[in-house]
Amino acid sequence: MPDDRSEYIAGLRALADVLEQHDDLPLPHAGGGVVGPVTFIWSALGEDEPASEMARIRSLIGAGHWEKNAPVGHGLTYYELTAHVHGIDLTITAFRSAVCERVVIGTREVTTLVPATDAPMVEVTETVEDVEWVCAPLLAEATS
Repeated sequence: MPDDRSEYIAGLRALADVLEQHDDLPLPHAGGGVVGPVTFIWSALGEDEPASEMARIRSLIGAGHWEKNAPVGHGLTYYELTAHVHGIDLTITAFRSAVCERVVIGTREVTTLVPATDAPMVEVTETVEDVEWVCAPLLAEATS
């Protein structure tokens, strides 16, 4: 019985053969103009060092212009390396907190209006932290 990795690789080869043999067949599409994205997720890789693993994957893939970004979604913040390599959009991603250090650079008082049980709105003042994320130089590591 083939494993998931072997099946995936065989599927990519089969898809490449079909696309090569049938010019009239459209490319796989993920919406928004993106052609068949491929995402490597650090948590699925089982590595203890996400920064070095992300750099290693980027180095193995090599070609293309890679960019770093930290999109926010689903209540979580990620750190990503993205590239368009040989017609495929690639992403290598991990939780930002796994590859970057959260540094508090200051605090400030913020006052907001919030609903209350005994009044329509109540002013609440709280101290919030101003933070900066110091991230590993993944692209520099990948090219060395």
